[in-house]
Amino acid sequence: MWSRASRCSSRLTALCVRRCKKICVKPRGVASATPTSKNLRMIIFGPPGSGKGTQTEKIERDYGLISASTGNVLRQAIADGTPLGLQVKEILARGDLVSDPIMLRLVQDLVQKKFKGHDWILDGFPRTMIQAAGLDSILAQEGQPLNLALMLDVPDDIIVDRISSTPPLSCLFPLQFLR
Repeated sequence: MWSRASRCSSRLTALCVRRCKKICVKPRGVASATPTSKNLRMIIFGPPGSGKGTQTEKIERDYGLISASTGNVLRQAIADGTPLGLQVKEILARGDLVSDPIMLRLVQDLVQKKFKGHDWILDGFPRTMIQAAGLDSILAQEGQPLNLALMLDVPDDIIVDRISSTPPLSCLFPLQFLR
């Protein structure tokens, strides 16, 4: 069941990206001095264990998009040692969740610097309605509206099997506690 669900998800993802790239993206090798609104800007979201990271890696590899995940954004902010990164480090050290306003400031920086003028995919963001509204506002300010959202809808039993078979998690959460 795992492999069948994974193959279906991969095919659907590839189909969505191919169709959107035909509509949205300028041909490879065509240089542009200014960012174009024709770039593919997408988010991928779904529950933990649904395969967001796996699909993002495949899309990035197969279609040449750049990507960022929520975790990578937080780790990079900490590594950069910026005031916001130091604030994130303190929050995570306490075991707390990073607030919506802080996540939005990090994503705004990402959109303005790393993503501008490129095809991109944002993995696992937004996670809340506040983040969704904030992302929409950020993209509107930058003149880069989102043009593809991909939701991975995976049955709970498959997610439980995936999470319980991941080595670090399977040691911490025996299968009987996840069902």
